[in-house]
Amino acid sequence: MRQKKYKILITGAGGFVGKSLLNFLHQKIDFNSNKIFALYNSKIDKKKYHKIIKIKSNLLILKKTETIFKKLKPDIIFHFAALKNPLKNENNVIEAFNKNFVITKNILENIDLKKTKIIFLSTDKVYDGKIKKPTEEKSLNPNTFYGKLKLQTEKLIVNNVLNYVILRVPIIHSNGESSKDSFIDNCLVKVRNKKKVQIAKNIKRQFIYVKELSEFLFMIRKTKKNGIYNIGSNLCSYYDRIRYIFRDDKTYHSNLLISKNIGSNLPVQDLNKKKFNKNFSYKFH
Repeated sequence: MRQKKYKILITGAGGFVGKSLLNFLHQKIDFNSNKIFALYNSKIDKKKYHKIIKIKSNLLILKKTETIFKKLKPDIIFHFAALKNPLKNENNVIEAFNKNFVITKNILENIDLKKTKIIFLSTDKVYDGKIKKPTEEKSLNPNTFYGKLKLQTEKLIVNNVLNYVILRVPIIHSNGESSKDSFIDNCLVKVRNKKKVQIAKNIKRQFIYVKELSEFLFMIRKTKKNGIYNIGSNLCSYYDRIRYIFRDDKTYHSNLLISKNIGSNLPVQDLNKKKFNKNFSYKFH
């Protein structure tokens, strides 16, 4: 008897994280025992990832969402589809609500809530920044519309889905390949083009390489551990993060990177990752 393939579906596959995961899966996964579906709404390189089935879809339309999910019946969903830019969320509240909440609601209405695994990317903006090293249960008082929508979507998943992993992620960046998606990447590109950039020394966050995030997502695709987890690197400033990235780059000239302080009493977003470290043996650098 022919073995049924394990079905993995990615929403928002044309986005920053989606494309990175597609690339990782295409290189690492066994296609003899897995079938990958990539849902996208705008653009995707159809010539790449030839073993992955790419489907253009608008998940805001409930009927179309129903058609896709009832037909594919995925075992795992990597849910990345969202309006992720915080400023765009503030300026376009209806679009933000639709893309960050309604899409998820449409998906949940058309899957097996007891069997389907959902891996969802949330944000560190669900915290208000008032408590140092907030755990997953504390300081949940977002002061941005984006953070409020993400927290609302988290609750929707937790209250309805049996098998889920929600990752609260900080700043995600590449190594300069996606300058349109990231402030960090934009700075990397400028420095490599011999342009001076001023970077804040006193704004401190945690960060994640998008390739490391893809590696970790691949690692946990079949995990039986459920829950919400803070993830990210150790706390550092934007300035120190870029210096860290350039640590082995011989073309880098330190005089192009200028540190500066911006204002005072700035919030420090230093997430408590004890729960993550207890459950997963992975290190974000």
